[in-house]
Amino acid sequence: MLSGRESYLPFIALLLIYIIGMFIDVMDVDASQYASISREMLESGEYLKLYNRYEDYLDKPPLLFWTAALSNKLFGISNFSYKLPSVLFTLLGLWSTFRLGELLYNRRAGYYAALVLGSCQAWFLINHDVRTDTILAGSTIFAIWQLMAYTQTNRLGYLIGAAFGIAGAMLTKGPIGLMVPALALGTHFLIRQEWRQVFKWQWLCMLAIVALLISPFLYGLYLQYDLEPGKVINSMVISSGIKFYLWTQSFGRLTGENSWKDDSSVLFFTHTFLWSFLPWSILFLIGFWEQVKAALKKPKLQEWITLGGFVLPFIAFSLSKFKLPHYIYVVFPLAAVSTGAFVDRLLDRAEPNDRMSTVFRWVQGLIVFVLLLLVLLLVLYCFPGMAWWIWIGFTGLALSALWLLFRGTKVRNHTIWPSFLMILAANLALNGHVYPKLLQYQSYKKAALDLRSKGIAPEDIVTFKEGMHSLDFYSRAIIVNIQDLDQLGERLSRGALWVYTNEAGKEEMETSGRFKIQDYQNYQHYHVTQLTLPFLNPATRAKTLKTRYVLLLNMQKQE
Repeated sequence: MLSGRESYLPFIALLLIYIIGMFIDVMDVDASQYASISREMLESGEYLKLYNRYEDYLDKPPLLFWTAALSNKLFGISNFSYKLPSVLFTLLGLWSTFRLGELLYNRRAGYYAALVLGSCQAWFLINHDVRTDTILAGSTIFAIWQLMAYTQTNRLGYLIGAAFGIAGAMLTKGPIGLMVPALALGTHFLIRQEWRQVFKWQWLCMLAIVALLISPFLYGLYLQYDLEPGKVINSMVISSGIKFYLWTQSFGRLTGENSWKDDSSVLFFTHTFLWSFLPWSILFLIGFWEQVKAALKKPKLQEWITLGGFVLPFIAFSLSKFKLPHYIYVVFPLAAVSTGAFVDRLLDRAEPNDRMSTVFRWVQGLIVFVLLLLVLLLVLYCFPGMAWWIWIGFTGLALSALWLLFRGTKVRNHTIWPSFLMILAANLALNGHVYPKLLQYQSYKKAALDLRSKGIAPEDIVTFKEGMHSLDFYSRAIIVNIQDLDQLGERLSRGALWVYTNEAGKEEMETSGRFKIQDYQNYQHYHVTQLTLPFLNPATRAKTLKTRYVLLLNMQKQE
């Protein structure tokens, strides 16, 4: 652990990388949809009922949309404004991770826990590709810290803080916001047989506060769905919005009641964790194994917060019938606390030249070199042309990492800091160069900005058999989507239209003979969240690209 003011420098560096990521365009599909919903909420002034493109929306609770709408109102509609609340919750999560690690172990363990969490690859990703996970993880770890602090001090403020944390998590992604803290503390109390903690009547008071805090959303669900049962959302008939929120959306993925299903393996989150927790995955696995052995030997003397809070949700997620990588990010703060505690023990017992120190130097050195080679491949071959200031920062960080790896005399200088500096360098290059280059192939923003620069009113723009939420977000309006030629013809009877479409849509309009194309602009397009080797390879990239068009359309005059 660094001393004094130096201890803040790594977190200032992390924040700078996050801030660079806040200016990256929103990605389709999820982030752009949430950004568009937030903008629509601000425009409509409807905060209790959720809508997406004027249609009922039930997939996610509203806290992300509420906070993003407020940020958009204060600072204007932009990438930065949409992402700002989530980055603030990330900072809350890092502070809470530090305090929980300090509470369970010591100050140094808490420091490394926060450092590990803030610099794992998943945290760089979710602070620029913003979904619900930053707010969920930040609220959840805040709640766990507050709960644990309350059990040790009996201070009412901690209990109220825990209620706000749980309510925030539940208003972000449903009951999982209550289940993770309950599993973490429940495992801890039950195995240590702390029955007085289990049966505290104050827990009921906390739940009452949680219910009060989430009641506006429940009332909105009641108005939108329970008073009008039978609405069809994602092919499901909704009899009760409250039931869907409290049960079907989360637990229904285990029971099969939820319509969302895929064919992913039960090991899906295992390999997801290994890459998304880099560069700390190996340290976590070794530390986790040591923690399990120690806990089994003396179960009543060990903390079970991190074990129960990580393992049980991880198993539940793995058994779910629908999986996406970011679903497990909610338990990463607990994995970080476990890793921070292991690093603390490691630094206490290891010497610079002993066997353990040598092993970790090789393990982390391998990770450093792999990261360096991958990033160099991206910025020199796949997407060349990185700005000079990014090159200076990247080179300085990478060389510092290599110097500490080979020349560092302290164990921490070849166990922790080389990996930290290299992941920082990698994400400086990714956020500052690679992602902006990549998102040039997401054509919706380009089309929206081109149409806005021409002064085209949103009501004179439609999409034909093609469209995405980022087109709405950057158009600052909901663009009508048309699916058939008759509907298109009916709309054209009221005047010329600008039409965003794909190759098949353009060909269908041309071959119909009903429409006259007066002007058009074409764009290279690629679904940037589904990267493939042929796309990353400049020599074969052109074959993977699709073409999108903006056409000025009129009805063909009949002779």
